[in-house]
Order: sequence, then structure tokens, then C-alpha cells
Amino acid sequence: MSRLLLLGCTALVAYVASKRAWAKIKEHAVGKGDEGGGPMQVLARGATCVQSNMGPWSLQDFTLGLAAMAKLTEKEPPELPGREVEDLSRDPDFLMRAQHWRALAEAAYAKDPASFSLYSHLPESSIIASEWDPCQDSFRPAYVVFVDAPMGAVVLAVRGTSHVIDMLLNSGASPEPFSNGTAHGGFVHGANVLYDEALPHLEKGFSENEDRKLVITGHSMGAAVGAMCGLRLREKFPGLECWAFCPPACLTIELAKESREFITSFVAAHDIVPRFSLKSVEKLRRRINDFDWDRAECVAKDDPDWKNIKKALNTMRACQQAQGNAVNAVSSKGEELANSETGQQAKELGGRLAESGPGQKLKEWGKQVGDQLTDSDAGKKLKGMGQQASDFIQGNDCQTDEQADGKPVPPFYPPGRLLVLGSEPPGCGKMPEQRSDVNSQRNYGCYPTFDEAKTIRWVMHEVEQEELEEIVVSPWCVSDHMLGNLCEGIGYFQGHCSAAVSQ
Repeated sequence: MSRLLLLGCTALVAYVASKRAWAKIKEHAVGKGDEGGGPMQVLARGATCVQSNMGPWSLQDFTLGLAAMAKLTEKEPPELPGREVEDLSRDPDFLMRAQHWRALAEAAYAKDPASFSLYSHLPESSIIASEWDPCQDSFRPAYVVFVDAPMGAVVLAVRGTSHVIDMLLNSGASPEPFSNGTAHGGFVHGANVLYDEALPHLEKGFSENEDRKLVITGHSMGAAVGAMCGLRLREKFPGLECWAFCPPACLTIELAKESREFITSFVAAHDIVPRFSLKSVEKLRRRINDFDWDRAECVAKDDPDWKNIKKALNTMRACQQAQGNAVNAVSSKGEELANSETGQQAKELGGRLAESGPGQKLKEWGKQVGDQLTDSDAGKKLKGMGQQASDFIQGNDCQTDEQADGKPVPPFYPPGRLLVLGSEPPGCGKMPEQRSDVNSQRNYGCYPTFDEAKTIRWVMHEVEQEELEEIVVSPWCVSDHMLGNLCEGIGYFQGHCSAAVSQ
């Protein structure tokens, strides 16, 4: 039961985190002003956009609805979308490069040059420039620029979400102009700031060897920001390659498909992040509202977890019914009391007390205290802060004239050529688990042993962006986002084709 409720709890935590992020946006704006088109205005539009374009979620939806859908998916896993691409899954050179750039995307989570060297297998002296923490003023994500001499490349590796600043950047989901289309506003801002900061370092890497190629790699948010930065850098570096691992939905359909020429994106079968957008979340909410509990009962009725879900659902519905009955009863009794002789007498007594000498004195004293507080320094400061917050929120309504005319917010999609990797059975035949005393990037997921891996088959499909419009709710929708999961998948294909390096 606890495994199935993990998804609901994760969604609830994300919701609370978004509320906390929105509070931080307002706090920052009140304290620093954020005049012009700064990051706080972009994020404020995004937060307001989410609130304006998403229907209500109940506690039942967040927990039991998602847990029930996850259990049904566990019993009846959906087919992998798209078509199988055996040529790539058997190409040793392509797989070697994919695994290499995946490893460097994971190395970008290092917090110092020594750790980066350890994970990347490159010398510390190969690092041209690095920012191991996101910038709290500009919201620029963490990144590292380095030379990968064996691959003949200058590399920009962008770290994924690992800091509250990254969470704020993720929350700026309003549509903003980018390139020749529209994109996720928070990532637009991050990509533009990163472009300005990283470009001189990239040019420095080419100054000693112009024959090198530029490669951008990243995971999760880092994949989206890196890919969007690549859309701008491509004019200066026509041979650019971009490798995006588990990228979020960040571009409108035209931009996403246009970027196929130089972006290769790897997506795991159940990963929630590449499928997560305002459109897909709203579709998920409606799916939960229309969830066929009777069919699920037929499929999973003998499962112990399902019995617990049903028991919790029935208990919650009974509580909601009892609460509704109690509210109605209290409301009815309150109205009866107000209209009774006793209620009318109490009302008359209160009126006489307010007009009496002591009542008038109390009213006057309250007015004097209020005036003194209003005229004090603390009162004036509080009033000014309240007005600033009000002006900021009212001035950052995300709806443009077009959206006010009834046009929906455009859906976003992951960038580039999309390759979906899936294992049979899902999750490598395991349930996700938390692991202690290991690196934070590998402390959660499904990691088979050598012998367990022999019973698993992986497949690689190429899909169109439109085939990832629906969130797959399953026990593996979070663990599939981990880079270790893609490491297992790519490693499987490498183990079932010829060696990339001849003996």
C-alpha cells in the first residue's frame, strides 16, 4: 500500500512546494522590486498561469485516485508508443556515445572539480569554467564547460534540478516567446542567461583547436535548458550535437520537431517528466474523475494493496458524507435558533449594549488604538509592503490578450528526436526502493543484479512528440526519471551488440 501511495504523496509534495515557491516569489518581489522583465516576473506569470489553467484537485485525487491508477497500470502495463528502432539499438558506436554523454550529464551533479573529474574520468585541468551552484539572483542553473579530448569536443553540461532555485525555474510554466516559436517561460529565462554566461567559455575552448565540435548534455531541467541554449548556439556552431536525457516538456510542437536535426532525447517508458505539462495534468485530472473503479476492481480485486485502497476510499467517502450531514444539521439548527424568540432577544440585547455608554467608550478606544497603529512606523511599513505585494501580483497576470480571448495555453513537448526505452517487465521486474549510503543520484530506483538482469528485455522505440501527451501513472513514473535507469537500458543494448572498441 505504501508503494502505491508514493505517487500521490509525491504529487502532494510537489503541490506544496509550488505554493512555497510562489510565496518566495512574492517575498522576493516585495523586498527587491524586480523591476523590468527579471526572473521573478517570469516566474510570477508562470505560477499564476498554472493556477489559472488547472482544475481543482481533491485529497482523494492526490492519493487514492493516483494510487488506484498506478495499481491498474502495474497489473496491465501499457504498450510502448512508437515503433521499434533496431538499427540504433544495435549500433555500437551510437550506443557508446549515448552512454558516454549520459555519464557526463550525471557528472554535472558534482559539486566541485575533484568530484567531477572522478565521475567523468577526465582530468580537472580539462575544466574551462564551472558554476557548481545556481545563481540566486539571475536563476542561472549550475553548469560546467570542459574539453573532452578523446571525443574531440568542447562540452557544456547543465545540471538538473537539485536546488530550490531550480524548483522556481521549473515553476515558471507560462508560455514565453523563444527562437521562432514559444517555450516554457522559466526555461527560456534560464537558457538566455546561460547562453550569455557560457558563450565566452565555449569560444575559449575552440581557440586552441577549431576542429572540435560542440556538445551539450544534461538531465531533466538541465536537458531542457541545455537544448534550448543549443537552439541559440547553433547559429555559431553549426555542427552542434545535443544529448538530452529525460527532458521536460518545454517547447511548442513546431520548435520541438525542428530541433530533431541536432537534439537526441532519451525518455524512459513511464517517466512522468517528459509528459508533464498543463495540458497533460488537466487530462490526468479528468481521467481520475472518470476512473472506472468497477473495472479496476475486476482486474485487481485479489491484490492486498487494492483491498487497502478500496478500504481507504470507502472510509474517506463515509467521512465526507458524515461531514456533509453535520454541516447541514448545524446550519439548520443555527437558522432555527436565530429565528427563535431567544435568538431575537439576544440580538436586541446586543444592539442595546453597543449603543450604551460602556459600548461607545469601547468603540472609541478601539478606534484610537487603530489610528495609533496606522500612524506608527511599523504600521506604515506594513501598509507599504502590502501595497507592493498587491501591485506586483495584479501586474503579473499571465493571461495575454489572446488567452483572454479564449485561446488555450499552447501545449509543450520534449525536444528533438525522441527515443523511448522500456524494460519488459516494467521497472526491470522490481519495485522502486530507497537505498542508503549511495550517491544521491542513485539512492532511489530499480537496480537489478547481474543474475536478475538476465530475465529482462529492453526495447527502444522512436516516437512522435504527440505520442507523449498523456501521463502514465505507475509505480515507476518517478524511478524511470533517474539516470541510473537509462544507464541500465543503454547498457542492455550495448551487451547485445558487437563491441564498440575492437580488440
